[in-house]
Amino acid sequence: AWVVDAYRRALIGSRAGHELDLMLTGADLRSGLSSQNFTYGECGLPEMSTLFSVLEQHCGIRQTEGLAFVDLGHGVGNVVLAAALLRPWGSVLGIELCGERYAESERLLARWRDEVAPTLPLAQQRLGVAVTLKHSNFLQLQDSSSKPTWSGADVVFVHATCFDSAMLEELSIL
Repeated sequence: AWVVDAYRRALIGSRAGHELDLMLTGADLRSGLSSQNFTYGECGLPEMSTLFSVLEQHCGIRQTEGLAFVDLGHGVGNVVLAAALLRPWGSVLGIELCGERYAESERLLARWRDEVAPTLPLAQQRLGVAVTLKHSNFLQLQDSSSKPTWSGADVVFVHATCFDSAMLEELSIL
């Protein structure tokens, strides 16, 4: 029950991702990606809770301490926050290309850290979960070996219902 309450309190005043669909900037559109790749779909706490239950039951991922969770195309940060609240990951990384959505996710994370987490008992603040947000094209975010920086993550979440076929093909290769 505390998770649902904390999640709702963190989202108070946040703009939903679909509200930001019409706010793509010139930089977003000059990224070289099809505008279809910017179409927004949203998942939240209930969907992520179900997903994590499936991962436990069918993939054997029961203990997440020390594991890395990545959300590719993290939008306004709903999934990143849900992941950090629902499991004690070693790290949670969100990568978002759209500038307005990224800015909103930064506001959400700041609200969580500054206003919501301090009101919870210490064990529920999830201060040990390292949450990082990046404003980048996740296909171009590479380490020195030219692999995506997120490719070694234990769980990679992609809500890709609107990605074009070229984007999906690139993801499948990685």
